[in-house]
Amino acid sequence: MHTPVPAAVPRPHRGVSWPTATSSPCRERWRPPTPDTSNRRRVKLPAVVHDALAHPRLLPARESVRAARNWAIGVGRRMGVRPDRFRAGLLSVVVPAYGVEAYIAETLGSLSKQRYSNIEIIVVDDGSPDASAHIARKMARSDPRIRVISQKNQGLSGARNTGISAANGEYLAFLDGDDFVDRHAYSDAIGALVESGSDFAVMPYRREKNGTFPSAAPWIRSAHQVTRLGVTIDEFPDILVNAVAWSKVYRRDFWDASGFQFPQGVLYEDQAVSTAAYTAARSFDVLSRVSINWRIRADQTSITQQITQPRNIRDHGAAVQESLQILREAGREEVHDERLRQVLNNNMGEFLLQLRGIGGEAWTEFQHMVKGLVDLTGERGLWSQIDARKKVLLSLVVAGERDAALGFLRDGGWHADHFPARAANAELHADGAPYAAVEQLVPPFAMELSATETQATVEVRSVERVDDDLYRLRAIAYINRIAGNDYTFAAALVDHRGGTGTPLEVRRGESLGDVVGHTRRYADMSDASIEIDLPLEALAGTGTLALHVELGWHGVARSTTARLWGNASVPRPGFNEQGLITEFVRSVGGELEIRQSRRDFVVRAAKIDGEDVTVSLVAAAQPERLILVDRGDRFGLERVNVPLRAVGDGTWTARFRLPRRPGADRCTHNYNVTVRDAAGKDHRAAIEPGVEQNGKAVEVVSRYTTRATGELSDTETSADVLVRHHRGRVFADEVRLTPDALVVDASFVPGTRLIAASIISGSLTFPVPIERVSDTAVRLVIPRNVPGADGVVRPLKSGDYTVMFRTATGKVELSPATAIIQSLSVRFDDGEHSYVLFGASRGSAGPRAVRLGVEPYRRTDERGGGNQWRLKDEYRHERRPLRRAILFRNLYSEAANDSALAVHNELLRRGSDIERVWAVRDRSVPVPDGAVTVVEGTREYFEAFALSQYVMVNVHQPDWFFKRDEQTLIQTFHGYPFKFNGREWWDRLDFGAERKESFFRRADEWDILVSPAPYASEHLQTFYRPERTEFPEMIELGYPRNDVLVRGDAERRDRARRVLGIGPNQRAILYAPTFRDYVSGDDMSADMVALLDYAQLAKRLGPGYVVLLRGHPFNARRGTKVPATVINVTDYPDINDLILASDIGVLDYSSLRFDYALTDKPMVFFDPDRDRYFSYRQGFIPYDGTAPGPHVDTLSSLTSVVKDPPASALHGSDERKEFRERFTPLEDGRAASRLVDAMLEIGASKAADQR
Repeated sequence: MHTPVPAAVPRPHRGVSWPTATSSPCRERWRPPTPDTSNRRRVKLPAVVHDALAHPRLLPARESVRAARNWAIGVGRRMGVRPDRFRAGLLSVVVPAYGVEAYIAETLGSLSKQRYSNIEIIVVDDGSPDASAHIARKMARSDPRIRVISQKNQGLSGARNTGISAANGEYLAFLDGDDFVDRHAYSDAIGALVESGSDFAVMPYRREKNGTFPSAAPWIRSAHQVTRLGVTIDEFPDILVNAVAWSKVYRRDFWDASGFQFPQGVLYEDQAVSTAAYTAARSFDVLSRVSINWRIRADQTSITQQITQPRNIRDHGAAVQESLQILREAGREEVHDERLRQVLNNNMGEFLLQLRGIGGEAWTEFQHMVKGLVDLTGERGLWSQIDARKKVLLSLVVAGERDAALGFLRDGGWHADHFPARAANAELHADGAPYAAVEQLVPPFAMELSATETQATVEVRSVERVDDDLYRLRAIAYINRIAGNDYTFAAALVDHRGGTGTPLEVRRGESLGDVVGHTRRYADMSDASIEIDLPLEALAGTGTLALHVELGWHGVARSTTARLWGNASVPRPGFNEQGLITEFVRSVGGELEIRQSRRDFVVRAAKIDGEDVTVSLVAAAQPERLILVDRGDRFGLERVNVPLRAVGDGTWTARFRLPRRPGADRCTHNYNVTVRDAAGKDHRAAIEPGVEQNGKAVEVVSRYTTRATGELSDTETSADVLVRHHRGRVFADEVRLTPDALVVDASFVPGTRLIAASIISGSLTFPVPIERVSDTAVRLVIPRNVPGADGVVRPLKSGDYTVMFRTATGKVELSPATAIIQSLSVRFDDGEHSYVLFGASRGSAGPRAVRLGVEPYRRTDERGGGNQWRLKDEYRHERRPLRRAILFRNLYSEAANDSALAVHNELLRRGSDIERVWAVRDRSVPVPDGAVTVVEGTREYFEAFALSQYVMVNVHQPDWFFKRDEQTLIQTFHGYPFKFNGREWWDRLDFGAERKESFFRRADEWDILVSPAPYASEHLQTFYRPERTEFPEMIELGYPRNDVLVRGDAERRDRARRVLGIGPNQRAILYAPTFRDYVSGDDMSADMVALLDYAQLAKRLGPGYVVLLRGHPFNARRGTKVPATVINVTDYPDINDLILASDIGVLDYSSLRFDYALTDKPMVFFDPDRDRYFSYRQGFIPYDGTAPGPHVDTLSSLTSVVKDPPASALHGSDERKEFRERFTPLEDGRAASRLVDAMLEIGASKAADQR
């Protein structure tokens, strides 16, 4: 049984025309309205009062007032009698709760804080075994709008249906108990419904994982790219991809009239209901502002995280078939075909990538599901719209060719843009090794590339005004998958809504050189360039035009609308003799729009006197008043409203002073300028070129000048006036590169007192001297080489640097002066590094800050993903004789330390002729004496992997590297095994089957796997395939990196203490917490959790102690900040220096305790979040009993133990001795020697075999 789809029920008109087959009130680029949808009267406050109440310091007070208001609403509602009909304007949100005690407080908190306050929150406790219901009831006491209903477990659908029965609202929505919403979610949705009269609104969403927010699938982003009001499923079937229950707000009368209920006992219960709703609705609203956060749960218990389970596959197939049946029975054949295309192209893709994990019963269910969908395609011609890689895999599944399908995935067939096309009778067929291997096993149509795989790309990189009569556009143009340069081209200027247009001259252009973002594995695309001449005579009248380009290649034709590159150079808007403004802008979707518009009011003169401004404008109609509204003010308050005075010849003038705003000591306010005419109608004013005025505190400029053109609506132009009011800002006027430094000439607003300047990136802060040039101008000389954490001067580390000033009123970033905004994204190269100056924090009035990007220098043919892949392919097939060299790669070329450093030094001690090569991220990485460096991503880097006799890594070797038989590959990892890793951890992280297969393939190549201790060997086996039972390459020999800790090195200790500034009589406390998985969203980086007040710790310990903070490499990638009283050693090159330099270790769950114990120095374990930590990541061995030292969980107890340690923490404790005997028995200071012996023995054996 599928969900019935009854005929639509008539409803009173709500203020918009219902869409018909030929007409739809679809409004794109709609901004949420601000009507009073909560039945509250708003009082219009004076701007000064409004600013005072809106000050950030009053945020807690405002939140308290809102909470009190919500409490009063909830109490009043509970005291009332349940109405016979639904309450007008009330939104009912149903929240099923089962096993969500870790999340439900955040869920309900997000609902309580909704801007739309006329809400009831119905929590259905579905027999939850945990504290979910208790938490909800507790929150209901502070917000009575929350109601909790308890029932025996009936599943997600049963809980939702119970909530629906209890709901009293005019509107109905659902939210799962582990998700949460942004404040604007329901005000946006209900605002749209009030305006359009539609039956429901559907909202976009994003994912959430440990505080990070990955985007939703590309098809969701595409469907919600623009807002559409009042559309039907026939007009916009693309929206069927959004099939979840919790992304919609329904009118309750529509829901009830349609007879909807959620089916119980199945997964994917919301898909059929959503399809039925789309089909039954006379219209619905598609919103574009993301407002819902769909949590990726760490415990892997959500339905979508169990994709390869037989029940999941079975129920998914049934839900899809039911949805398609609903569309067939409704007679929506075209919509049905579009939904089937979506399922084959989108949904099946998620399963196909997991084929390696689908076996046994799951494989049988998956074959059944795929065959059922393939049968529906029939003669519909849908296959031509399905991507070739998916057709190939689906065909192999139907044919039962599982091994061939896995081989296709293993060989990279899933990579969409990696392989070229070949022409086949005016069609394009997939080419390349993965396709050739299976071509005989699949039907011919499976090899045909779809239109989306071979679409044309035309990206305009620059627009130049050649002369008074001509513009010239330079663009990248190609058909994807085609590497040839023998295209034919045709271009035309067309109305942006479509239709025929004016032909334009187009020809092949000169090479554009660096085309990062367009390089392909099969071609660098640098010569895929065209030039298009656009005569001004082709631009006539007002309107918006687009550039249509057709490309042909050996009988294959593709066409597209040209896009405008985000950093494209475009001319300023031009005013012609007819008063038309011509401008080249980038639409919301990225397309090039050539707009011709007219402004009735144009500023032709401006004068700035301090903070007083006088403007003169010409008017086509009689103006009355000049009005300024802050672009960032969502309330649209009129900050300036002054009369305009006629001065003759159709010219009007106004003088005004910009208002002082509270809390605006270090900011810029950008004001739109509006003219109100005699009829009370408001008009935007434009400004002619050459009229702009740039004062220190005030500027009168165009939106073009500030590059604030990325958010232009249809009613705005880049010639529109902006008045910019600066307070306490510093502006970069000019930037240039010298042999030793980057020089910035800057100016600042009068009255700003600059105290100091620095550049900041992550954990790094470097002071920059300020050279006074005048009363309002300074010069900064930013050195290209700076002292590292170890005191050695090296090049700046790669990263994005903020230029920060400390002023008398606080900190302020360096901003781009209006005059240089158009020239931002300038690149300087010195052969070792590239320096990129760019604008950051782009807002509604252009970039707000200057950033200095530092990255390793790469040649043009090394830049871009496609160029990198070609280098990988080239050296993967390298067969030249190996060099007598060893390549070290630590982490991701981020450091030259760990066991590799010990092996380097051992080879140096022996006088070995083996060349010691280090892969480095950039030239800032410190390397030992005698090292040769190769920068990651360069030709030399790939060559070193291909030609070195030995390769040593401490994480998995890169997945593109395939070891040659004669090479010796050594894996050391970088810590004693404690935290879960390998297979169990990859499962918990929801790694895909192909990613895990890549890990196993790389493990199969290891010639040596270093095991530091007998206990560790068992746990290191989890990096191998589960069927492996023997591991002859695993060698137990201790950790080479720990040799120096066992032997001790007084000279090295003294040197490190001198560099760090530790006095001879001070005790150094090394606080080295590990990263927390519960704040890591990518298993590569994490914010440091501030469990300690570092400043208070340093203060309580007093001057006899020094606190060293060492963040985990995951923390280093995000950056760490500490007060001045603590030494941040997160970026110090070698942890062993810090262990030697310190006197006490304050540690937690890190494997660092195994290393630190070798020194026999006291260890204290600060672990206040123990339960939370291990709820996310368990250990191979118990934590209790393997952390030898006192355990504390407060600042006070930590201070006491450090200053007055118990006997168990003192030197020579029996607990640490027992720990070492149990876990580190092989550490004798000679592990590096043993590893080098083993390595050389295997290398010599392989060399002999080759001979």
